[in-house]
Amino acid sequence: MALEAPTLISLDPVCGMEVDEQQPGDTYEYEKKIYYFCSVECKDKFAQDPVGYTGLKDGEISFKL
Repeated sequence: MALEAPTLISLDPVCGMEVDEQQPGDTYEYEKKIYYFCSVECKDKFAQDPVGYTGLKDGEISFKL
């Protein structure tokens, strides 16, 4: 019996919906990080104001400890 690969889930930073990283509605790379979205519409909103959704300024990178 084969084991299934675990599902990687991210939160859409615009609407907060859970998004399967293997089948996202869309993605966007910002400051060397890939963000996952439920739809093209949420990705487009994020692209217009990524600082507003991440709190990061251009060139700033977040690190999780």
